[in-house]
Order: sequence, then C-alpha cells, then structure tokens
Amino acid sequence: MGVVADTSSIIGAWHMHYLPDSLKGFWSFFDDAWTDGRIVVPEAVYDELSEQSEQVFAWVKDRRHRVELPSEEVQETDRRSPHG
Repeated sequence: MGVVADTSSIIGAWHMHYLPDSLKGFWSFFDDAWTDGRIVVPEAVYDELSEQSEQVFAWVKDRRHRVELPSEEVQETDRRSPHG
C-alpha cells in the first residue's frame, strides 16, 4: 500500500502550495502516483473533499474509481470501536 493522502494535504496542495494552474507537473505526478498505488486516497477523504472543496472534489471525482474502500479489518475495528 502507498502513502495515504489526507483531506488537508490535498486541499492545502491545491489551494496554497501547488496551484493547479501554475504547477501542473505536480498534479500529473500525483495522478500517476495515485494510479500506480504510491498514493492512496481513502473513501473517507473522498467524502470530506465533497464537503470542503468544490474544485478539488471535481478533480478527484473524475478519478473516483481509484478511491480505496476500507478493508474488512478496518470496518470490523470501526464496528467494535466505542466511537463508531
């Protein structure tokens, strides 16, 4: 499994550090790394992006088929959690 990208890192990169109009190479790298599994975007991040950044979500939504669903082990742990 690759490095897990969280919501704040994607939004920060998009809106502050690696603006897509200026640094297209970064987003090409991110896209390639996501394609080959070096970067993982979990379903929870996808859901959070839909609520927090319309622009980022539009980009990620085009790649929805790559979003990782939680494993059975993670789902079971969540069901047993007092916070779940």
